[in-house]
Amino acid sequence: MIIRKVRELTGLPIHYFVSLKMDGFVNVIDILGGVEIDVPNINNRGGMFYNDPTPGGARINIPTGRQTLNGQDALGFVRFRTYPDGDLGRIRAQQEFITALVEQHLNIGTLTNINRIFVQMYENVRTNFVAVDLLNYAILLRGIDPENIQTFQLPGGGGYVGAISYFIPNLRQIETLINEEFLLRVPEISDGEYEEYGENLPEQT
Repeated sequence: MIIRKVRELTGLPIHYFVSLKMDGFVNVIDILGGVEIDVPNINNRGGMFYNDPTPGGARINIPTGRQTLNGQDALGFVRFRTYPDGDLGRIRAQQEFITALVEQHLNIGTLTNINRIFVQMYENVRTNFVAVDLLNYAILLRGIDPENIQTFQLPGGGGYVGAISYFIPNLRQIETLINEEFLLRVPEISDGEYEEYGENLPEQT
């Protein structure tokens, strides 16, 4: 359903998916040796602080400043949502974290940890990637300049449908973004074709 809806919203093909458990995220960041990033001073409180009183709730305690986040703090960084602009602030923080992760760990040193990373993926990930895919893409990534990687935010804004708050996408602006940045035209796929291919969608040009 998520693959179908993302494709319907953007018009882009989705060939692979990865669903990562939080424990796997923490372990992979620790295997890589952490990620260095500037922690913002949210609401002038001296960093990113949040304490969910419910059992098993998030505990985030990261002081502001440039520092290397271990796996647990990195998880807190990408989960933190108490920004003045709510979830939109969290999206920007997640994009910043991914950019830093790529810049710092897209190198030959990462390949030396590929077996340990794959063990974590095997134990904590649901995906249609297989081991050979992971290795091939890891080698391919070595040729990518991190400075050329761009991130985008889906156009839209917060709004209410009834009494429930949602992110409301701006379809016209999404179409403009896709046309200008991705330059991809994808023919429609019928529900019957989705049922036939399931999670392994056909190649599109």
